[in-house]
Amino acid sequence: MAEFGKMELTQKGSQLLNKVITREKRLEISRIAVGKGEFSENVWDMENLISYVFDTIIVKSGECEGQWEIEAVFTNENVREDFNFREIGVFAVDPDFGEILYSYSNASDKCDYISAFNGSNLEEEKLNIKIYTAGTSNVYAKIVRSEMANQIGYDNSVTDINCNDVQSAIDKLYKVICEVDTEAKNKNGGNADTVDGKHASDFAEKNHLHDYLPLSGGNLAGDLDIEGQLDLHGTLNAEDVNVSQGIQAESFSGDGSGLTGVNADTVDGKHAKDFAQYTRVVRG
Repeated sequence: MAEFGKMELTQKGSQLLNKVITREKRLEISRIAVGKGEFSENVWDMENLISYVFDTIIVKSGECEGQWEIEAVFTNENVREDFNFREIGVFAVDPDFGEILYSYSNASDKCDYISAFNGSNLEEEKLNIKIYTAGTSNVYAKIVRSEMANQIGYDNSVTDINCNDVQSAIDKLYKVICEVDTEAKNKNGGNADTVDGKHASDFAEKNHLHDYLPLSGGNLAGDLDIEGQLDLHGTLNAEDVNVSQGIQAESFSGDGSGLTGVNADTVDGKHAKDFAQYTRVVRG
């Protein structure tokens, strides 16, 4: 097992931490990478790993003994060439410059030898990394589920879901959802007591059907009551029609006995201009 010293802040990491504290920003950890480079530099000036190999999987993030601890795992499943695991780099997002190397540690000659995967020699490394945050707890790291990890931890500072295994996280999240749903139902407008002020009894059942006429042709038995305007573009044959607003028709045939409120373009083929105006004459 590799022996790493404490994680040291880089210059850009220190500048980011200052922004987190003074601007009340969130410290967002974007990834944790491992490498094989031999250390010969000053951590303060570093901006990347000396010899990057791959990123790990973050499975836990939270406060621990006054520091912020991140648990990450990786396997040799995708390793094609043996390497000495010497470097750990914690990357974070700077609001002004994007992703930067926040802190770094190198195991030097106390490194761990990682063998290339040959189909049967699957190995897993678990890293417990403590980073300096100057006491701020406004830290976020994206948690990814790892099928390989023996124990998976979840810590989300937004939802406050802190669990030691996947099932506990699922159960707690489900409980939170149920509480939110119950709260919504207890409020006005929740649980669909009414929809736009109407109760369920004001609506027809979903299997309720109406008789209908086809778009062309068809017969309708019984009375036809029309409360609005009826525009006809064909022929209406009816024995009993009750009209409250009038009928607009292009032509009309029949003697029209019993009809009132009918406004037609012609009467027996003649327009209104073909008739003399009616004038009441009073004779003394």
